[in-house]
Amino acid sequence: MSIVGNGSIVYVTLRSKRLRSPCNILISFTSFGEFLHMFTHFIAVVSFNINRDHMIFHDICVYLQLPSVFGMLMSSMILLNIALDRLFSLTKIYKKFIGFHTKLYITAQTFPALLFAATMCFYSFLLRATNETVFCHAMTPLRYPLNIVFIWSCIAINLMTLLCYTIFIYVFKKLKLGTDTVRSTHRSLMVIAVTTVFGWFSTMLVAWAGHVLSYNNAGLLAGLFINATSSMNLFVYYYMSTQYRRILDKYLLIGKIKRLLGGTEYSVSRIFTRT
Repeated sequence: MSIVGNGSIVYVTLRSKRLRSPCNILISFTSFGEFLHMFTHFIAVVSFNINRDHMIFHDICVYLQLPSVFGMLMSSMILLNIALDRLFSLTKIYKKFIGFHTKLYITAQTFPALLFAATMCFYSFLLRATNETVFCHAMTPLRYPLNIVFIWSCIAINLMTLLCYTIFIYVFKKLKLGTDTVRSTHRSLMVIAVTTVFGWFSTMLVAWAGHVLSYNNAGLLAGLFINATSSMNLFVYYYMSTQYRRILDKYLLIGKIKRLLGGTEYSVSRIFTRT
C-alpha cells in the first residue's frame, strides 16, 4: 500500500505541471524516500527465509538495505524542509524569490537532506561487518554509533519541525490572510502535521525509549508507526488537499471510476483558473 501510494504521488508530480511549486516538489521527495524505504520489508522477508536461522551476514544486509536506508534518512529530514517552506511562504519575498530562483531554492532545501542521508549510508558501508550474522531490517546497517546519531538526529529534526509549525500558526493568525489562502495553507499544514506527529516523531520516541530500556525489538515496534503513516500518505493527501485530489482524479483515473459510480469528477483546470 505504501509503495503504491507514495509511488502515485511521485508519478502525478512528474506528470502534472500544476505540481511544480517548491512545496509540491519537496512532498514528492518525501514520497520518493518513503517509496525506497518500504522495500526494506521485502528484503527482510526474503533474507528471513533464506536460512533456517533467519540470519544473513551483516555486510550483505548493508548492501541490500542501503537504498532503503537512504530513502528513510532523506524523507525524515525533508519533512523539516517542508515545514520551513511553509514558514517562508508567509514572507513577502517568498514568491518573488522562487519566481526567479526556483532551482536554487529547491537545491538549497534538498541538499542538506541528501547530504545527511549519503553521509550516514557511507559510514554504514564503512562499518559493515563481514563475519557477523544478523536479522536484516531497515535499522540493521546503522551500527553503533550511527544508530544513536540517527535517533537523536530524527528527534531533533521532528522537534524543529513542530517548532516551525508552532511559529507558522502564530504568524499565520497575525497576518490575517484571505479566505482562499487560509484554506490552502491550512490543508498543507494539516497534511504535513499529521505525517510528522503520527509518523516519524512517534517512531523516534519509541526507538529512543527502546534504547534506554535496552529492548532489542524496539526497532520493529517503532517501525509500526512510520509504516502505518507511510501507508496513509496517499489517503491523507487525497482527502485533505483539494489540489492533490483533483490531480490524482485525473492522472490515476480515479475521477472516471467515481463518475461510473455516480460520484463527481473534478476538473483540474477549473480549480487553477479560479484560484
